[in-house]
Amino acid sequence: MAITITDLITEFRTQIRDNGTTQALTDQEVTQFITDGFRTYSKYRPRKRPTTISVKAGQSTYSLPDDWITQEEDSFEAAINPSPAITPMQAWTLSPFTLLSAARLIAKPLAAYEQDVQYDFYPSDLQLIIVPVPQMSYDLAFNYYAYHTSDSIGCTVPYLDIDNALLPGVVKALRSIATDYSVKLQHYKMGNNIEIDDKTVAKNLQSRADELEKQFVRDIIKRPSGMAG
Repeated sequence: MAITITDLITEFRTQIRDNGTTQALTDQEVTQFITDGFRTYSKYRPRKRPTTISVKAGQSTYSLPDDWITQEEDSFEAAINPSPAITPMQAWTLSPFTLLSAARLIAKPLAAYEQDVQYDFYPSDLQLIIVPVPQMSYDLAFNYYAYHTSDSIGCTVPYLDIDNALLPGVVKALRSIATDYSVKLQHYKMGNNIEIDDKTVAKNLQSRADELEKQFVRDIIKRPSGMAG
């Protein structure tokens, strides 16, 4: 059964104890905290996805996928510098100079350039800019690292790691409640039938946020990625 954003909102509220009749955070705020948490988690446990950019002659700027973090270096290098199309039998008959020339010729897609090509990725703008302007059309097929997402259909975070992926958002949510004395903190106290003073409640929320932040550092940032769930 797929884990949807509705399931994640319920789990998130359970973790921060904000699932009573009176709630400190709206569903929209919780959804944003979940998204923020997933983006932080993805910096250490991204997912790998394929993409193909159809380069057009005369066009230098191209859009990147919405969930783009960065290119996967090995596959991108293979895309812009493919191996020479020379069979082992041909290699025996070519001099080292000829072999090198063939490799350099095919290194640039379709031999479309007379000078070195520069591929500049701008993640904040989700753009790729190619300099100089391509002289011919070709496809760049490679892998990239992507942010994890969740929606009404499902969630891309591995099931066993969902709690870890939620942690950064939970930390931000607890701190947002702890610092909003006039509204969020009052709703939080009502929803949990808390009668102690505001300052103590805020201090406890901040302490819990600090603990969870240390947990995320220990279990995600410092743990080898090969151990991810």
